[in-house]
This record gives sequence, structure tokens and C-alpha cells, in this order.
Amino acid sequence: MSGWAKIAVAAAAIAVGVVVIVVAAPVVIAAVAGAAVTASAIGCAAAVAAGAGLVGVGVGLGLAPDGCVACQKKMAIDMGIAFAGAALTGMSMALFPPLAGAGLALAGGGAVGDGSALGMAGVAAGVLGVLGAGQHAMSGTSEGGPGEGEGKAESPSDERRRLIKKPPDGHAFEKHGGAVTDEQLETRARTGVAPGGSTGPNGSIPPESSAFHSDEDLIRADQAVRNGPLQDQIAQNPNATKLRVNNADVGFDAGRSYSRVGPSQQSPASPSQGPLQRTDGVTRVTGTYVKNPNTGEWETVTLYPDP
Repeated sequence: MSGWAKIAVAAAAIAVGVVVIVVAAPVVIAAVAGAAVTASAIGCAAAVAAGAGLVGVGVGLGLAPDGCVACQKKMAIDMGIAFAGAALTGMSMALFPPLAGAGLALAGGGAVGDGSALGMAGVAAGVLGVLGAGQHAMSGTSEGGPGEGEGKAESPSDERRRLIKKPPDGHAFEKHGGAVTDEQLETRARTGVAPGGSTGPNGSIPPESSAFHSDEDLIRADQAVRNGPLQDQIAQNPNATKLRVNNADVGFDAGRSYSRVGPSQQSPASPSQGPLQRTDGVTRVTGTYVKNPNTGEWETVTLYPDP
């Protein structure tokens, strides 16, 4: 291949690679910003690496001498590995900081090895690093062995719990967590007095009194919101520091709810009158999130089942 034909093929490879990167990269960036690593984010990170590889193929082909098919193939493969290696290293470092060191082999192997055996070994090491990081993130295990107290990395479960604010800044666990009993929910539905003894403005009674079946269900629902509806809100309101997600479907039976029905709904002075309606199998939630100005993380102020 020579002349304009070579340039056209090289330009096409670069163009396709750039388009793939432009489409996939925002998903990865949003996942990093929201501290929510999802299967979609991992897939898009792989797509970014593939796009970078295509760009590398185009660059290598464009720089190869005319008329030498073997030279063109070698340079295209070498540069493709180098570019993909560098991109995959960046993705692994962004998504899995605790295991980012494994991904460094990609840039070194790809760029220094120029697609040789060393380069291929670097790619293999980096892929294994990313797969190991994914398994680490999904398994809920933390770095280090049992009994290693200080310096032990947070487990994913602890990390997810940390993002849900505690009193006085938040009240998801206190008012809607797994420890809340049906009796407390009934009391709040009738009187407006929440678990912990707090009340609404001017003694107002909320439309529903609800709680999750367990703290783990609350955390799971919070992650479902973070991985979808909250990301949509952030994209639509890039400068916001406080966001509310309304009636988001989390896809599983998260909790139950009590609400007042009949005339007593408008009669707080008669809290003991009127029936209560219980709703089971609630799969939708409503929550309020604030952006921490120091860390950039979105933290949960409250989250509750919302039938």
C-alpha cells in the first residue's frame, strides 16, 4: 500500500478510533466523578482502549514507508499496542486506584517494547490487572489479610456506606434503615414523629412513612440510584451542588411504606384516628444528594422507599 491509499486507510483508522473514544470516555469520567464503578463503565474503558489502539494503528500505518507491506503491518501493530496499552493503563488507574500498579505494565510494555514480546507481555499483565481489579471491586473484599487493622483498605461495602451521610448531616439510616420497626413507621405515619424523636416543620406529617428491609437494601438502592438516575441529574445540572432524585426504580423489593388514608389525613390534631395503608414490595426510592466541595464526591443526605 502506498501514497494516498495508505493515507486514506490511516486517516480512517484514526477517525474511527477518535469517535469511539469521544463516545465512551464520558461514561468513564462520570463513573470516576460519581465514585460508582459499573459494568458499563468498565466496558466503556475497554472501548476507549480499543479506540486508542485504532488511532495507534492509523499513526503507525501513516508513518510506515510506502511499498513495504511488512513494514506497514509491523508499525501498525506496534503503534496499536502502544496506544492501547497507554489508554488501558489510564483507565485502570482511574477506575481501580488500589490496583493501578498492575496497569503500568501496559504503557511500559507497549511503548518501550514496540509491540514485541515485551509489549505483548505488558498488554497481558495489564488486562489481568484490570480483570483482577474488577473481581476485587465486585467481591466486596479488601486489600490485606485478616487482622491487618491499620492501613487496611476500605472494602467496597464500607466505601458505599461511607457515602451515606450520618446525623446531623444526613438521616437515611436513622429514619429509613433496616433497624426501623413497623411500629415506628406507624407512629410516624400517625403523628409525624420519626424514629429518633424528630418531627417535620410545624409538626407536619409526611405523606408516607417508609423504611428499607435492611441497611444492605438501603446501600444497594443507593448504588442503583448513583449508577443511573443520579448520573443523569449530574449530566443535566453540571454546576449543581445539591440534587434530588424522585421516585427512581431500583429494580428490586427494597422496603415498605405506611400512609394515612381517609379524613384523618388532613387532621393532625387527631393522630389516633383513621386507618393506615401499608404498601409492600416498594421498588422505587427518592433521595437527596449533596456534592462534597473538598472531595467532589456526591454524598447521600437521605434516601427512602417511595411507592
